Amino acid sequence: EKSIVGYNDIIVDLKYIPNSELISGQQKIAVATNSSQVRIFGSDLFVLDLLDGHTDIVLALDVSPTGEYLATVSKDMKGMIWSIRNDGKFFGTPICELKGHFEAVGSVCMSKKVQPYNAQSGAFVVTGSADKTMKRYNLNGCELQGWTGKNGSTKVLCSDISVIAHDKDINSIAISPNDAIVATASQDRTVKIWDARDLSLAGTLVGHKRGVWKAVFSPVDKTLATSSGDKTIRIWSITDFSCLKIFQG
Repeated sequence: EKSIVGYNDIIVDLKYIPNSELISGQQKIAVATNSSQVRIFGSDLFVLDLLDGHTDIVLALDVSPTGEYLATVSKDMKGMIWSIRNDGKFFGTPICELKGHFEAVGSVCMSKKVQPYNAQSGAFVVTGSADKTMKRYNLNGCELQGWTGKNGSTKVLCSDISVIAHDKDINSIAISPNDAIVATASQDRTVKIWDARDLSLAGTLVGHKRGVWKAVFSPVDKTLATSSGDKTIRIWSITDFSCLKIFQG
């Protein structure tokens, strides 16, 4: 058991970086605190890198399935994609900015199929904001690799699809393991299920009494777990959108 000590404020989000131990020899995690910077820690608990590119507090982050890229979103109304490839050459390099939101961006999720982000993979990232919109950005892996470290420049990426998803802030976004479905959880007390291809609405999960803070897909079953300010966790079927079980207290 190990502890990381030294933060002076809230730890907002953290993600394990897959495959990071294969080349560097130690596991890594990305941590967002009440800061515009993201810290990369090694398993020896030393800070390996500081990712500096946002101009306001980073609110959420996610990592691609193979550990090549990190996505971050912030109060500065934008997202960023970073190279965290293990060869070290371009580790922590900002590749592109995700533009289009008009308020703080509080949730982000990268596509989940375990494969390299190349031109054929269909990789994408989805963001959600206090402006009540959800945006989908295509991530062409070949382009990402071409942009990495190129003249120190950061490309601007615009969304290919944008929808007004909820009546209040979007708190969480989840993508199913097969990349077919997107779930959004909102302060408006609902969870919505979307077709990942075009962000068309497939169904709405209603039952929570207060804002919904997190949604997570099961890796094996066609179910979704959600947690809310009403002090309950609900398990939902994503085939008929019924509530299967409620955990309270």
